[in-house]
Amino acid sequence: MKKETAIAISIIAILVFQAVIFLNNQDVLKRLQEVEREQKATSAFMKELTKTMEKRDDNTRVQLEIIFTEIKSQKQELNLLIKNVDDGFKSRDEKITILMRGIEESLANIEVLNKEEMRSLKRDAKQALELLNQGAQKQDALAGKLNAIDDAAKEQFKSLVGEIKYYRDELNDSNARLKDLDEKTTVFISNIESKMNRLSQLTEDELFSLRQDIGKAMAAIEETRINLIKSGQLLMDGQYDNTGLLVPKKEVQLTLNYSLTLTVFFVNDQMRSGWLARAFVIEAENKSYIFAAAHVLFNEKMSTYANQVVWNNEKLKPIFLDPAHDVAIFEAPKLIKGGLKIGSSQELREGLFAMVIGFPTGSGTMVRDGIIANVKALDVVSDFTKTFAPALSKEDMSMLSYVSVSGDSGSPVLASRDGKLEVVGFIQGNIDFNQATFGWFVKSAVIIQSMREQGVIKT
Repeated sequence: MKKETAIAISIIAILVFQAVIFLNNQDVLKRLQEVEREQKATSAFMKELTKTMEKRDDNTRVQLEIIFTEIKSQKQELNLLIKNVDDGFKSRDEKITILMRGIEESLANIEVLNKEEMRSLKRDAKQALELLNQGAQKQDALAGKLNAIDDAAKEQFKSLVGEIKYYRDELNDSNARLKDLDEKTTVFISNIESKMNRLSQLTEDELFSLRQDIGKAMAAIEETRINLIKSGQLLMDGQYDNTGLLVPKKEVQLTLNYSLTLTVFFVNDQMRSGWLARAFVIEAENKSYIFAAAHVLFNEKMSTYANQVVWNNEKLKPIFLDPAHDVAIFEAPKLIKGGLKIGSSQELREGLFAMVIGFPTGSGTMVRDGIIANVKALDVVSDFTKTFAPALSKEDMSMLSYVSVSGDSGSPVLASRDGKLEVVGFIQGNIDFNQATFGWFVKSAVIIQSMREQGVIKT
């Protein structure tokens, strides 16, 4: 009996020991699973952190590329100017050196010269003096021409500044009249609303007074409107407007919706580069297209155009690239419907209202307005543009009264026709002139011409 009891106790002890081991194994298994989950969470966090750092590095790299490109462009322009000046003086100095060397050689041998050789030497010396005199006369004439050009440029600049000041004064006067109208209207409307709140309690006399107040408000509004129409500021005549006062907020918002930011990539065996660029959607013959300035797609350092252009994480399909006119057209993704209306840049004239949806330094959208300062580009602008868009003439471009900066290239320039915005061109660059900076744009007629020549549109 005792033996059986001992055996039973041993069996129970073994079972209890196994149960304890099983429970310990379960705890260990749970701990291992928790450790595995923590490792996965840590791994996911590290991947996300890596992506964030890579994205930050890409953005920093893009900004540095933009800055380096601007510095290199300015340095090349300066070197070219210095080279042209140095070449001119070098050519003149070389001619003088050759003549003087010949005279010195003749003087060294003067003792052994005969009469005939002496006469030849005198003729050579006389010819050298004549050439030197001619060179001096040409230099004086060139200096006179340069002074005349500088004087003409200064006069043109003064005239341009005067016109800008005149139109700005006109715009300020119009804004002041509109502000006065708004204040009067606000006062009348406030009085009317106050009386409308107790309309049910008004007597006949009070109703009569209310009618008089409404009549006065309407008369004041009509008087101001008539004055503005007479001044040409609010003339609804189907022409481009001198002011942006007629443009409603929803019209500006629509334009913003069609202004895009592209990511431009350049890749080869040696390096990978890229930056952000402004573009916009246009509608032609009931079809949407994405427009970009061709020069923003060119990497001067790599001497190549972009391998890939992306918008909204979607690679855009190019239709054509026309560097001579600085035009690039892409197919619009199916997500995009409609587009900005292309206006008639032939109707532009000095003093008209103009708006740009810019992208200065690639840091974000900025809406600016001003006026058309000159319907034709200045000669210095036309000369500069020939270096990268040789097909453009000064008549294909116009000057703006406000400054465009790096990053604005390809931004839409818009004019208001009775309050409706139309694309009349795209920003191409800016120029420093007599300590002032002016921006210019390529007219929309160039876009239409390029699309027609490439067979994209018919009309």
